[in-house]
Amino acid sequence: MMRAAAAGVNITPPVGLELSGWCFGPSVGIHDELYAKALILESGGETVGLITADLIGFGTRYADRIRAGAADRLGTSPRNVMVSCSHTHSGPGTMKLREWGALDECYVETVIKKILGAVAMAAGSLREARIGTGIGEVPGVAVNRRAEKPRAAGDAEEAGGASGAIGAAAAGPVDTSLGVIRLDDAAAEPGGMMAVLMNYSCHPVAAHDWENMISADYPGYAAGVIEAVKGPGTTALFTTGAAGDINPVAFHHIRYAEKYGHMVGAEALKTAEATETAGEVEIAAASKVVALPVEPLPAEKELERVMAEQRRQVVALEKEAEPAREPLSAARIRLEWAEDALRCVRSGEAAGSMDMEMQVIRLGDTALVCLPAELFVEIGLNIKAASPFPHTFIVELANGSISYIPTDAELERGGYEVDLASKVYGLYTLKPGVQALVETAARELLASVR
Repeated sequence: MMRAAAAGVNITPPVGLELSGWCFGPSVGIHDELYAKALILESGGETVGLITADLIGFGTRYADRIRAGAADRLGTSPRNVMVSCSHTHSGPGTMKLREWGALDECYVETVIKKILGAVAMAAGSLREARIGTGIGEVPGVAVNRRAEKPRAAGDAEEAGGASGAIGAAAAGPVDTSLGVIRLDDAAAEPGGMMAVLMNYSCHPVAAHDWENMISADYPGYAAGVIEAVKGPGTTALFTTGAAGDINPVAFHHIRYAEKYGHMVGAEALKTAEATETAGEVEIAAASKVVALPVEPLPAEKELERVMAEQRRQVVALEKEAEPAREPLSAARIRLEWAEDALRCVRSGEAAGSMDMEMQVIRLGDTALVCLPAELFVEIGLNIKAASPFPHTFIVELANGSISYIPTDAELERGGYEVDLASKVYGLYTLKPGVQALVETAARELLASVR
């Protein structure tokens, strides 16, 4: 018989920490609390830990520390621990991103301790459990942002009003499926859920740039629906699917976060209630490091030219009476990137690839494919279609965060996720061919735990 338990801790930061979104500045208040949650499962001599957090993401070094600390408490390997972030843009900076919110080391250290505390609490309350997986559908929430621009508040509807038809009409792939894993306390009355884990593919930016308030965005509202209905004995966890190019249909207001969160949470609860559970389940985990090919850094003279041009732009924009924050931020990003790239080129340390750990966790007939990047939805859909498991969830921003991973076609097309975002994250732009590498690695990992 498998055993399981879940626990959550409040990780809401102090007001005043800079929000980790597109040049937002410091937070001015708390709209809703942020949480980290841990779900521990044990069966057949294997133990896995699934950790979620209402944060933008963790740098790899922080994720590695959490996984190692959790593994030590659970008596297992870090390979068996997954730590993922929802990617809310209304939380504090917890990884290095140029111009995307200063990283407060003291806050991150506190969060790490709280997460490991949640792991310890869950590990100390393991009990016989039953597990089941269901799949729901939530249309009308997500749209492919590379195909059509989503609405901001006031464009075509009042904040909190009825959603329009843009999600259905927009071109480009969207994954409307909602993965749900239900855990029951085997000794409780029928329907005694101890935990519900959700997986949905949409950027948590519904409250994007709303009055600089701290918020878990729609994933927090989704979890709140389940926990409010089922009571304090149930922990709801949220994981973000392949959402690198997927935004909410409308955003820039907290009412959209509430609306979409209620839609996702209600469907998750409905799906969980209809899902049958079993007490015997095979647990396994595997991981591998994939070397992603990157474009070479420009030569010294080109980098010097970029630096001079961006300096001029920064100075000119700063002289304006009311500087446009987004162009100014973009110029600062490009300037800092060029300075760092030039140092890298001159030192001879430029790389030809970027390492990324991919992880697969098996829970019976369900597999979680986890990777530390913002994955374009088409790649996620391809991985799901090729999976040998009846249920496959993609968990992005898991175990770190290195960059966006677009399809080869979208890499060739360029745009924000390819050009500027690679400079926000680090030094390198990915090369075409990365899509096949990721999809192949996922198939191999899935086969290894089958």
